[in-house]
Amino acid sequence: PEWFLYLGIGAVALAAYGLATRSSKRDRFAVLVVLIGSVLSLGSNTPIFKIMYAAIPGYSTLRVPTRWWLFSLFALALLAAWGLEKWLSHSPASVPRLRGVLVVLGLFYGAAAFLKLEGGSVFPFSVVPSAAGIIILLLILRRTPSKWSLVLIAALVIADFWWTARGLLRPQVEA
Repeated sequence: PEWFLYLGIGAVALAAYGLATRSSKRDRFAVLVVLIGSVLSLGSNTPIFKIMYAAIPGYSTLRVPTRWWLFSLFALALLAAWGLEKWLSHSPASVPRLRGVLVVLGLFYGAAAFLKLEGGSVFPFSVVPSAAGIIILLLILRRTPSKWSLVLIAALVIADFWWTARGLLRPQVEA
């Protein structure tokens, strides 16, 4: 289903690295699309949905608000591609900006871990390995690109997808 879309730690870490380097208007626009798409994908769990439902003609015909998440994923994929481009061209990340990005990611993953512990159904997978993977990836991205760093990034991304898929695949009990 469309509510289990997952981009992975590789894209998040590369997008974070790209934002820690010089950002442009296109980067800021992509971040805005990520934020708006993420909020709108929450549907009736936010007051914005109810306001738009009442104020915008035709908005009530959108049956599945989680489809807004596709816009967020596309914009995050663009940010990741631009981050990879900056990393491969040896654009240095500013340490204060990288710290700021790490704080924001830490707050997000900390909140996600708390919600997972409290509710259990917010994310169908454990967020702690993903958070640890992002920290490791950002530490790797601080170095200059090499063959071994690319191999390590690929291994971490594959391990992240395996861990996430393991949490999503649950055997169905036949009735």
